Amino acid sequence: MGTDVAAGRYKTSGGGDIGMCGWATYSNASTTYDSYVDGGTSSGQMYATAKSGQYLELVGGCTWTKVS
Repeated sequence: MGTDVAAGRYKTSGGGDIGMCGWATYSNASTTYDSYVDGGTSSGQMYATAKSGQYLELVGGCTWTKVS
């Protein structure tokens, strides 16, 4: 199980363990295709936004910082 994070916008500069970062938001904890809301991948700078009640998944070992 993951760590709870506050709703908001997060930023990464990229890189990470595999040279690429990824994120996805889900409407519930099942994190299945049916609950998928939005997501993306990048090797560089990227933003991810999670609204209150959504589940945010971050992959690639990148460092994310809350910006708003």
